[in-house]
Amino acid sequence: MLNKRVGLGAALLEFTFLTGAMAQLAPLHLTPEQSAQLNRLAAEAQEAVMQVPDWGIERNNLMQLVLIYSKLSEQERAHVVIQVIRKKYEAASEANASGQNPRGMARFSPNPVMELSMIASEAAQFGDTKDALDIMQDIGYQDGPGMTLSIISTKQAQAGDTQGALQTAARIRSEGMWEQAIGEIIASDLRNHDVSGALAAAGQMAPSPQRVRQLAAIAHAQLLAGDREAATHLVAEAQKTALQLPDQPPPGPHNFTFSYQCSSGPNHSPRDDALQFVAQAQWDLGDHAAATATRDQIQTPSLKDQTIFNFVMVDTEANRFAEAVPLVAQLPEGQCRNRANAALASAEIAAGNVTEGIARASETQPGFPLDWTSLAVKVKDPAVAAQLFARARAAAANAPTEIERAEELFGVAAMESSKPELHEAYCQDSAEAIRLTREAHTKGEHLPPDVLGFTSSDPSDAEVVHLANCGHLAEAKAMALQEEGDSRNEEIGGIAFKEAENGDLQGAEEWANSFTSPADRVSALLGIINGGLSQLRMQAQAKPK
Repeated sequence: MLNKRVGLGAALLEFTFLTGAMAQLAPLHLTPEQSAQLNRLAAEAQEAVMQVPDWGIERNNLMQLVLIYSKLSEQERAHVVIQVIRKKYEAASEANASGQNPRGMARFSPNPVMELSMIASEAAQFGDTKDALDIMQDIGYQDGPGMTLSIISTKQAQAGDTQGALQTAARIRSEGMWEQAIGEIIASDLRNHDVSGALAAAGQMAPSPQRVRQLAAIAHAQLLAGDREAATHLVAEAQKTALQLPDQPPPGPHNFTFSYQCSSGPNHSPRDDALQFVAQAQWDLGDHAAATATRDQIQTPSLKDQTIFNFVMVDTEANRFAEAVPLVAQLPEGQCRNRANAALASAEIAAGNVTEGIARASETQPGFPLDWTSLAVKVKDPAVAAQLFARARAAAANAPTEIERAEELFGVAAMESSKPELHEAYCQDSAEAIRLTREAHTKGEHLPPDVLGFTSSDPSDAEVVHLANCGHLAEAKAMALQEEGDSRNEEIGGIAFKEAENGDLQGAEEWANSFTSPADRVSALLGIINGGLSQLRMQAQAKPK
């Protein structure tokens, strides 16, 4: 099924400024002329932002500038903007407390600690962990939410600072949040091929199912690196830890730490929870006899099934499809087998075994369809991708109501937009999705705003995106200028993004300079900068390696 959080505006225009994922893109190598032009536009945007009378719009635009400066490797400028955001928020908060009610203040938390923590989180997501830590120190680590500290520690680990990440994580009060942060640190270390850092992080954890899970993950990384002996020793340590855990469920309701593809069933013991990861690691090592013996020690039937499901995942990741098939057959009919079948089918299709994968997908019961759109994006063969998109389109057409058909079709169009060879199909599908949305709109049925990618559920927003993406910029501009409020700013930014991405920075800049409203102008300027960066990134990716 389509991910309900895919917004049309965000996905189609890649106009999602406030995401950590964009901040993690590899830095672009700009020429001096390109850097000068984009920095000039950013400076103009920063000047325009300061003239916006709405604190809410001003704050969001300033945070977008932080990300832009990060993309341009202008960390000192990003630091300056973070300090501006903080000071302006504190001034707005004081004015709000005295009854002056600054415009736009209602968009944010009335709790200064929460709002400043959010600023710290966003600064960290853009790689500015120093400013983030400074903010958290000033408001008091103990008062700030653990999620913010978790984000900061993860970013420190991604930058290679495992010790700093562990020190930040140590300030998290919630045990569950702390464990999650340690898990993120370990995952970051492993992506950086820093096994010693991952082991140091795991060493901070007390014996628990989560520790066993992390040891298994590290062992997998060692195995991939060719160090089978080290992986074997670590799996033995994980097994020893698991067998030391209580073999009875904890009292009271069980707060599940892990997500299960097979039903978790009744409360189960920490030992059972941990043994499934030991068995998975043993299967990963190729010691199927030991893995099966470990599975037999698990008392909870649903966790026994989950362990077989984990075996299937190990084999599909390694493209051992023939070995995975009989494992799927061992699973009980229903949710567990359907999800395993769907995962196996997805892996087969991604590996190029399209006929087998599609045939296997048909074995899943209703309610467990494959996410054809996500698969299509991963497939490199254009003909296969087109075939998968056709299946996604057919699935959307079979949705029971207009509003559901529109939602599914928006998801298809959003994914098609990432494939240049499917531009025509995207334009057709997005147009049909908008038509369905308008029909449902007249009947009082509305898509959630986050599906469209805007702050409202008005299909006009999606139509502006469609027109801009399909080459009708003049019509898109005319529609956007009829809007008011947030939708107007979002649409102006999106159109400027597309015009710049298409290579017409001059035309986009002329349009930006035609605005007298600071909010309109800054929206256009930010769109131009991000569109220009997107164009440069696409050009870099198109160059032969």
